[in-house]
Amino acid sequence: MRNCTERNSVEDFSEVMALQDRTKISLAAQYDDLCRYNRVLTMGCEKEFIDFSEIQLNLKRKLKQTEDKIQELKKRNTALEIEKRKHEYQINNSKKRK
Repeated sequence: MRNCTERNSVEDFSEVMALQDRTKISLAAQYDDLCRYNRVLTMGCEKEFIDFSEIQLNLKRKLKQTEDKIQELKKRNTALEIEKRKHEYQINNSKKRK
């Protein structure tokens, strides 16, 4: 079994154990889980969370920019399709007149 120096800082071992199904998880695995939970609670993960949040915000900005660009291109495509049909109509009319 690994040595866990943080085990004294967990106030209620029974609460953590209640989250586990004791019939399926060995005592060593439960102890490892307890040590891992304690490390997360004592060391925190604020930096990772901030990094994750910044990445998500950047992705949302890029998504918005991409969606705006798609809308712009759809409008331009529609305008070009209308212009194309207009020119095709003029070509067909000029052929019929000849």
